[in-house]
Amino acid sequence: MKTNVWLRECVYKRVAVKGKKPGNRVTAITFFTSALWHGIAAGYYLTFFTGALITSSARLARQSLRPLFVSPSPYASYKSIYDFLATLTSIAILNYTAAPFILSTWSDSIKLYKVLGWYGHIVVVGSLVMFYAGGVRWAKGMQRRLGVLQEKGSVKKENGKENGSASGAGTPVEEKNMVVPPLDKLVPPPS
Repeated sequence: MKTNVWLRECVYKRVAVKGKKPGNRVTAITFFTSALWHGIAAGYYLTFFTGALITSSARLARQSLRPLFVSPSPYASYKSIYDFLATLTSIAILNYTAAPFILSTWSDSIKLYKVLGWYGHIVVVGSLVMFYAGGVRWAKGMQRRLGVLQEKGSVKKENGKENGSASGAGTPVEEKNMVVPPLDKLVPPPS
């Protein structure tokens, strides 16, 4: 029950260094813990390892590219195209990544990757290489030139509401309190 909350509160936030924003190492440890929680099938580890790479890549894309397509950027009119392409990419990568989870075995998963031409890994690892080889610097420079670069620690407002916070959105208290209702209320005892 509420495994995602447990992973966030008991693994992700506890592994992160106090005062620093959690990074790729923390993400990888959290995904590995989730794979352990699921069991010993090799497909789980392939799925969650790739998922950690995807999360890191998606985080960089969202920080680097998305601001180029939201107001006040002059390219804001192309946001629907950006959203469509991002959604299409997400669906294709998610389907590719989830297949080993279902197949479970190492050999079947590698066969599938070969049949699919390793496209998911090429896209994800390729984007990580691109971002770390100067793509982030280029995107931040472009954001600066367009006047859309958000300063560190500031909170962006969309439609008059705060969108997250400098350190990430906090978990609501009611989600942290993982109270399991009495079993009798979920499954009534036989009469």
